[in-house]
Amino acid sequence: MFRTSLKVGSTVLDVGCGPGQYSRQLRALQYEVISVDFSSEMARIVVENDQAAAGSTLVMDMRHLGIGDTRIDAIWACASTVHITASDMPSVLSEFRRVLKPNGRILVNAIVSPLGLRVESAAEVAGRSTVGRTFQHYPNEEAFTSMLADSGFGIVRTSRKRIESRVLECSRHPTNMWVNFLCKRVDS
Repeated sequence: MFRTSLKVGSTVLDVGCGPGQYSRQLRALQYEVISVDFSSEMARIVVENDQAAAGSTLVMDMRHLGIGDTRIDAIWACASTVHITASDMPSVLSEFRRVLKPNGRILVNAIVSPLGLRVESAAEVAGRSTVGRTFQHYPNEEAFTSMLADSGFGIVRTSRKRIESRVLECSRHPTNMWVNFLCKRVDS
């Protein structure tokens, strides 16, 4: 879905890269990858696991990317924007649009379910942290697609996967639908 829209050597920004599993895969496809994460610990792990990422792994907040305008061919934001609240999502999408080249591509996903804004419980983080991650759930796809359109993105393709969260036996959420949107920057 993402690969067919990019040429070898394209610059891809892996936003919310976590430990870098997608960055490594994108690099193996011969893209120039810039890995960014809010967590300095995740950035450290990226470089520890892949020395090729040493000069291109940055600690950044996706709401304020320290990257020049129209520098990026594509953004891979897989399983990262789900941690951004609905109220902050328009500014994130605006920032993504700012760094993308005209007709640049973005892969972004959203969780569709009736749960609204959910924060992991202390039991779910199991001592890894004192604060759980935030997960934004949208009531329907249209709630997210309207944000994409308002931010200047056209949807190229959509895929859906129904999942059951199994973080804990007591916190199963069988109604979750992860929706992946491949979009392009639309310029007038």
